[in-house]
Amino acid sequence: PDAPSPPPRGSEQSRLATSLRPFLFFANRQLAPTSGGALVDFSYQYAKLSGLWWGIEIAPVSISSYYDGSPTFNTRAFFGYAGRSFALAGALGSGLTPAGTYFQLGPVLRFGRLDRVHSTLRLMWSLLLPYPYPISGELTIEGAINRRFGLRYNFTGDSALSGFHTTLGLQTYHGGDRRWQTTVLTPAVGLIYMITGPRGGASTEHPGVIFSLTVEPRW
Repeated sequence: PDAPSPPPRGSEQSRLATSLRPFLFFANRQLAPTSGGALVDFSYQYAKLSGLWWGIEIAPVSISSYYDGSPTFNTRAFFGYAGRSFALAGALGSGLTPAGTYFQLGPVLRFGRLDRVHSTLRLMWSLLLPYPYPISGELTIEGAINRRFGLRYNFTGDSALSGFHTTLGLQTYHGGDRRWQTTVLTPAVGLIYMITGPRGGASTEHPGVIFSLTVEPRW
C-alpha cells in the first residue's frame, strides 16, 4: 500500500514553496549565541513530464543583525526540458549581496522521478566578474518513506549569504493523494556558516544553527 504509484503519462505538476529559516550565530566560535536573523525563500516551478520545465525563485532573502540590518537577496528564473527521470534547464539571475550585485548564469538539473527519490542541483557562475567557482548553488535530495512521510536534505551556498547552510527535514503529506498532488510540510534543522567583514575591519566567522519550515502545495 505504501509503494509509489507512477503519475499518468503526460502528467504535469506545479510546486509553490515558501520557506522560513530562522538562525542563531555563534560568532568566532563563541559558546553563547551572539546574534541571529532569518532567511525567507519563495519559489515556483512547473514540470510537464516529457515537456516544459520552468521556475522562478526569490531566494534567499537574508535578514540579520549584520550589514547594517540591510536585507540581501538573489532572484532567478530557469527554463528547460523535463523527462520522467531527468530534467535540464538554464538559469539566469541577479540580486543584492554584501559584495555588490552579481549577474549569474548556470545549469539546473534534476535526477530521478518526481514521485520517487529525486535530486535537484543548481550551479550559478558570475557573468561579469571572473570567479573560477560558482558563486551560488543548491543541492536538494528528497523522497517519500511511505504515503505519509518523507525526507528532504538541502545544501545551499549563496553570494547573498557569504556562506552556506545545510538542513535535514521530515516531510509530511497532507490531503490529495499524499504523493503527487498534495501539500507538503517540511520542518528541518541544520547548520549555517557565514563570514562578515565590517569596513576596514577583520572578518568574523559565524557558525550557527538554523531551523526551517517549508510549506509546499503541489497540484
